[in-house]
This record gives sequence, C-alpha cells and structure tokens, in this order.
Amino acid sequence: MYLHIHIFEIADGLKDALIHADFNITSVLKSGPGEIALILGIDLYVAQIICHAANKAVKFNSFTQTTRQ
Repeated sequence: MYLHIHIFEIADGLKDALIHADFNITSVLKSGPGEIALILGIDLYVAQIICHAANKAVKFNSFTQTTRQ
C-alpha cells in the first residue's frame, strides 16, 4: 500500500514540515502524537490532528481499494 503525506487533509505547511523531517505515512502512524510534536516542535494538539489525518487516509484508502475489487 503506497500512501503519501500529500493526501493528508491538513495544512500544506504541516505536510511540508513532515516531509522535511523525513516522515512518511508509516512513521507517522508508528510515532504517535508525542514524538511528532517533539520532532517538529509543535503543540501536541496539532500532532494529534496529524495522526488523525494519517489514520483517516489509511482507512479511506483501504475502503477505496476494497470497493474497486
């Protein structure tokens, strides 16, 4: 399954920050909000929004792959 940070429904600046910090969707899901907040230097609440967007992207992608088959 290939998903990219750009499909997250978050601000472009946050997407850019994630990419510049070498995050990918897998590392976002594994890291969790606390680690993301620490690495990016952002509020925990914003990191939680990022994690929520990652989970939503994965679920949506799984749903669309299932309906295409």
